[in-house]
Parts: sequence; C-alpha cells; structure tokens
Amino acid sequence: MLTLWQNSKKCSVTNPEKSIWILGITLLATALLPATGWGNIQASLSERSAPLRPGTQDPQPNWNRIQLREDLLSFAKGQLTLDKLHQKWTRASSARDFLTTLSTLCEDATLPEEARFSCVLEAVRAGGTQAFPILTSGLTDRSWLVRVASLRGVRALHEGKKLLTPLPDSLTQSVRSRMQDPALAVRREAIETLSILPLEVSEPLLRHAVEDPTNYHSGRPIWIPQRALQILTQSQSSSARSWLKDFASRTSSAELKKIAMTQNSK
Repeated sequence: MLTLWQNSKKCSVTNPEKSIWILGITLLATALLPATGWGNIQASLSERSAPLRPGTQDPQPNWNRIQLREDLLSFAKGQLTLDKLHQKWTRASSARDFLTTLSTLCEDATLPEEARFSCVLEAVRAGGTQAFPILTSGLTDRSWLVRVASLRGVRALHEGKKLLTPLPDSLTQSVRSRMQDPALAVRREAIETLSILPLEVSEPLLRHAVEDPTNYHSGRPIWIPQRALQILTQSQSSSARSWLKDFASRTSSAELKKIAMTQNSK
C-alpha cells in the first residue's frame, strides 16, 4: 500500500514489522486529541438555533484573520487553553466573514496541525452545515489530524441534529474514501462516521473493512474489523444478517467469530 501523505507515515501500517508499535502510538495520539473541544462542538451545535449567517452585523469589527491566526498559534504553543480558545471565539461566532476566515486558516499549511485541527471543529461549531466545503476539503488534506477533525466534524453535525438532509454526494464520497486512508487513526474515525450514512452506502464498506488485509497484522485484526462487525451487528437488514452468518462460519479469528455471532443469537 502506498503512503499518499508524507506526514502520515507515522500512523501508516505499510511496514508490517512496525505495525504493532505504530498501532500503540496511533491509539495514544488519537486519545490525546482535544476531547474537551469535541464536547464543546457537540454542545454548541445542539444549542444553536441556526448556523452562522453571512452578512450578520459584526459585533467586533476588528476581529480578523490575523487575530484568529495568533490565537491558533498561542493554542499550539500551549499559551492558550482549548477552553479559553473556544470562549474567545464564541464571542465572534456571528461576526461578518468569520467562517470564510476560518476556511482560509483551516487550509493554511504553515499553521501547526493541532491548531488546524481545532480550526476545523470551530468552523463546524460556527457554521453548521455551511461548513460542508471545509469538511470536504479537509478530508483530503495532507495532515492526518485535519482529516480526523473533518470526520469528527461530520459526526458532530449529525449528533448535534444539524443534518436535516443527507450529506452532499461529494462529502459522502470523501468519507467513503477515508476507509482506504494510509493512517490507522483516520480509518478509525471513518468507521465511526460510516454509522451515520445510509445503510446502502455503509454496509458494503463495512464488509470490506472486515476483510481488508491492511486491517490485519500477522493474521490478527487491528481494531477496524472488530468495530466494523459491531456496527454491522446492529443492522436489521437481511443482507447484513446473512453476511455475518457466512463470515462467522469461515473466519479463523475466535474474536471476530464471537462478534459476528452476536447478531445471529438475537
């Protein structure tokens, strides 16, 4: 498998001899992502009655890209906590061109990855579904952290009950493509995001994830197959039930067999 992003090598599983070590580092890195900010994003989306409206009167005329960029850099250097960053930006969340400015900063490769991660989630909080273009672009970004943030942003919109219509085709396709991402951390997020897509879209991808050799090391499943099976066992479709029964009969993994059989025992 080719590594498509240079800075994704640290979370790729292209080297079998290092994959277990990489898995540990990846899980640790994902666990250390800003969980507090994630909760703030979901809470804000649930509480907001409407997303950012372009042209809204600017309560802070001097709020601009330079200020936002300085805040992001302060956050990346540890000089500004994530809570403080969100509190400060909340005051400008209905400022004129705020979302446009965030969009530019999300794509600014000169910013630290951690700062851009926060920027993507803040764009979702501020703009709701108006952040779709930012998420679509972020899902193909060179930074694995930005790709993770974009997948989390899609789920935040769903969990914040802001997805009143299906995802745009371009965004759905981008989510699907992350199932083949060279970074394990991104594939983990993609699996979770698939659960909010229509069954006819997600089921074939989940099946493929279960049997994809890149999700195994020396015959042992590396988190992805287990989670894909768990999501499939929650499906009530006859095709999913039939496939799970067939998979359970032919897999050599006792762990995967046990998960697959959960559906058949219901």
